[in-house]
Amino acid sequence: SGGKAQLVRALDGDTILAETAFPWEFGETHDFSLIVKGPQITAALDGKPLFTTSDTTLPGGGVALVIEEGRIMTDAVAIAPA
Repeated sequence: SGGKAQLVRALDGDTILAETAFPWEFGETHDFSLIVKGPQITAALDGKPLFTTSDTTLPGGGVALVIEEGRIMTDAVAIAPA
């Protein structure tokens, strides 16, 4: 909300790991990607880097798409070695 893109860790509550301004309008579509190397996480929208952060909370890997309000559509979720 508020014209921001956020990376949120949802474990024992929500923690905003990183955020940046990203104006968007309802109904737009965007390509989203995360590159994770060890604790370093880099997020990009439409091929443009948004931010890089790190998190050591979870030593293993996993992915989930969570929506609490509104909607999300996806054609694919792909996980591949970096």
